Amino acid sequence: MVTIDEFNRVQRMLGRDDQKKIKRHTFAFTGIIRCGECGGMITAEHQINRYGKHYTYYRCSKKKSGKTCSQKYSRVEDLEKQISDKLRSITISDETLTWALRYLRKTSDQEILDREMTYKAQQKAYNAIQKQLDELTRLRLSSQVDDNEYESWKEKLVKEKARLKEKLTDTERRAGKWLEFSENAFIFANKAKIWFDKGSLKQKREILQTLGSNFFLTDGFLHIQLQKPFSVISKKQKNLTWQATVELIGTFFRELDRDFQIPTWPSKNKYAIAPQASE
Repeated sequence: MVTIDEFNRVQRMLGRDDQKKIKRHTFAFTGIIRCGECGGMITAEHQINRYGKHYTYYRCSKKKSGKTCSQKYSRVEDLEKQISDKLRSITISDETLTWALRYLRKTSDQEILDREMTYKAQQKAYNAIQKQLDELTRLRLSSQVDDNEYESWKEKLVKEKARLKEKLTDTERRAGKWLEFSENAFIFANKAKIWFDKGSLKQKREILQTLGSNFFLTDGFLHIQLQKPFSVISKKQKNLTWQATVELIGTFFRELDRDFQIPTWPSKNKYAIAPQASE
């Protein structure tokens, strides 16, 4: 007598597996958007109508404890159009990008010269304080100063040494990645809409997360809070000249005390353009 397991194994060998294969779909924006009505997480699902046409919808998961929600479905095409329109609001021309990059690099070159001079002066002052501490210790060991004098002078010198060390660290930090971050921000502003419109699901997700935060979906409208460099670019025409805009963004990245991820993709072109990738 043939068991069920043996029968199924033979069927698979013959290519007649009756067990349904579950096809899992990947969605670009799940896990990062919340419902504006109840605060629940937005989920997505894939549907096929009776004519065989495929649709992707985003909707509230309606799993927020103690809350009811009346929000309806939103088609992925509608969400992507809103994101694309938001990207258009920060888009800069090729000419503006070229000018901004040149201005940033010119500013960086001058800053490097200024920083080197500042660093040398700070290092010289720091070394002088260290020598005074060494001399104070020598005087104490030779009993040329008493305990009270020693402790009083040592406290003052240690505080001054710490202050100078902090200034040295700040000068070193300024030499960090502000230029790279600033350049990537302007390249993103120039190319992100193209990347988004032509990109894969993974790239679309990365671009949205770079563009902003606090994503809420209410009555089909996707709220996006732009991140600082892009909100500045978006408002530029109303408030600032391009020079002021570039300087403001440069200052933002100089003062930033965390990493700032901006996606780029390799390209033979002058600036990176996201490739057309298969899902």
